[in-house]
This record gives sequence, C-alpha cells and structure tokens, in this order.
Amino acid sequence: MLRSRETSIRLHTLGWALLAVLFLLGLPLLLGISPLVPAVVFALGALLAAGLWWIALRVRGRTRTRRALGAAALTGGMLLTGLLSLPLYWLVLQPALNPLLMPRVTMTDGRRTLVFQGMTHIGSALFYRSVAFDLMPAREAGSVLYFEGVLGGTPDAKAWFDAAVGAGDGLNEDYARIARVCGLHFQNDFLDALIRDSGPHPERTVDADVSETEMMIEWQRLVAQQPQLGEALARAHADAGDGPSGLDRMADMLGRVGPRQQPFVGAACRGVITYALGRPESPDVLNPVVLDFRNRKLAERVVASTADDLYLVYGAGHLPGFVRELRRLDPAWTISGATWSTAIQSPDHGVGRLQVDADAMLPVPR
Repeated sequence: MLRSRETSIRLHTLGWALLAVLFLLGLPLLLGISPLVPAVVFALGALLAAGLWWIALRVRGRTRTRRALGAAALTGGMLLTGLLSLPLYWLVLQPALNPLLMPRVTMTDGRRTLVFQGMTHIGSALFYRSVAFDLMPAREAGSVLYFEGVLGGTPDAKAWFDAAVGAGDGLNEDYARIARVCGLHFQNDFLDALIRDSGPHPERTVDADVSETEMMIEWQRLVAQQPQLGEALARAHADAGDGPSGLDRMADMLGRVGPRQQPFVGAACRGVITYALGRPESPDVLNPVVLDFRNRKLAERVVASTADDLYLVYGAGHLPGFVRELRRLDPAWTISGATWSTAIQSPDHGVGRLQVDADAMLPVPR
C-alpha cells in the first residue's frame, strides 16, 4: 500500500524530531569531554553518511543533488553524535540504575555477636561517614573493632607484594589517586582517623589482617606445591603489563585528566567502579593468598577471641569466604540479619550562591 504524501511528511518530520532529540542528548555529554570531540564526531558521521549515500546513488544509477547529499551528511553527523553518547550515558547512570550496595551482616554463635561491615576501597564520603557513625558507638558500647589492612613486612616481602598486585607506588597511593579523579574518597581518609583516635580503650581497635611477609611465605608455599600458580602469575603480568590489578596504569591514566574533563571523567569513573564491583568476582591467580589465606586467618582470629562482641570492617569480597571458614571452624555461627548501604554516590560537595545582603558578607582578606 502506498503511503499518502501527508503520511510521508509526518513520518519524515517525526524522524527528524527523534534525530534532533538524540543529537541534543549527546551533544552536552561529548562537550564535557572536550569542545573538539563533538566536532570531530559530527564531521566523521557526516563524511561517512555522505560517502555511503553517494555510493548508493552510483549503484542505483541516479544523479546526486547537493540538497540530498547535505541531508545525508547532516543525518550522519547527528546520528553518530547521539549514538556515541548512549553507552556513555549508560555508564554515567550506573550508580543510579544499579547502585553498588555494601552489606552489614550480623552473626551469632548463640553466645557472642559479630557484625561484618562490608567495605570498598574507594567510595563516597556519605558511605564512609555512615560507617564511622556506626563504629564509634559500637566501640564505646564494648565491641572490639577488627579492621582490614595488610600489615607491613620485610623489604623483600613489600617488593613482592607491590609487584604481585601491580601497584608500584603502593596500593594505598594508587587508590587515593584514583579516588580523587573519580570524585570519591579512599576509605583510609575516614578510617585512619577513627583508628588513631582509639579513646580510652585502644585494645578495642585491632588491625586484624596478615602481613606482607606472611602472604609472601604462603604464596611461596603454594607455588612449591603447585608450580602452575607461579606460571599463571607470570602470564597475568605479561598480559596486563604492570600486574594483574593494573592499578598503576589506571592511576597514571586518570592523573592526566585536565580540570575541564574532570566532571565527565569523574562521572564515568564512578560508573565503571559501580559496574565492575557489582559484577560477580572473577577468578584471580592471587586469590589463594589475597582472599582465601586472609579469610582463613581472620576466621581463626575470631574463634580465638574472648570478646563478646566483634565488629569487622573488611572488604565485601571477603564476606562469603570468611563465613565459610568461620562455620568450618565452628558451625554454631549463623547469620541473624543483614542491611545494605550504597557505596558509590555523586560527590556531596558543591558551590552555591548565598542570597543575602552584601553588607552581611565577610570581608575578603587581602
């Protein structure tokens, strides 16, 4: 059935309207990267569409017109600008669409109580403040706080650990550098002050982690039993360039971001972290020491503790393995409750405008 001229006009108008909306959605996002980006993208789309249109006309044996060629170029430029922004919007919206949730799990063996607060190394200030707000009264009420934090070791152990995880500048330094560009915070910015200010009961604040030396010795023991582990780590280094985690490379790349690009890169970075940490954890060659060994030692420490109430502040990735190890040592431990909190949110800082009389403003120091 042939469409009427009126129907064709309506469909044509609707198509241009949708294209314009798509273009206007993409334009500000690409401008946030650089003013040159939308210009380059638009030009590329226009050239590609015009070229395809010209080839199609030649194949059909039709003559080309400037008006048709211009319309094709305009369509291609607007379409590529809009389409390119869609995955970027999806990434930027991840913290809102699929928030990264951290568990707060309560366990009991019928006599003692244990709270496991899941953590992420990089997160929002609001999340870390809420954790600290819960920790301080818990410690005052008598709970012993167990903190994650790999302890130092011998120079050889430190060199092995930094090389193994691909953090030449040290894990903490890399986390802090990445967090600044992403508009987030490194967890130690908040927890270090809480640990230092242990109050009248320093025995209730404990670094319950293992040391770099212990981890190196455990790795050497495992490699002696399973030589393929050493080969797998060497392959991971070769594939990643600077180690399995690639933190140094990521920190260096983000460090080159200029102030104009920072808002966009920060939003995209929060989306990447939300998406990456929200996925099921993939196997890693270092998991036998980075996760399994530390979970086992933490469970042994909990079982050996005489405290009635324990409050563990550990990475959320440790929770499944820790619960498994704890119940292996003492099946009486069961989960009695769980709550969740969002770890990645938009930055909570900004600059507003005070609506007050000029006379009320403080003088600016000179």
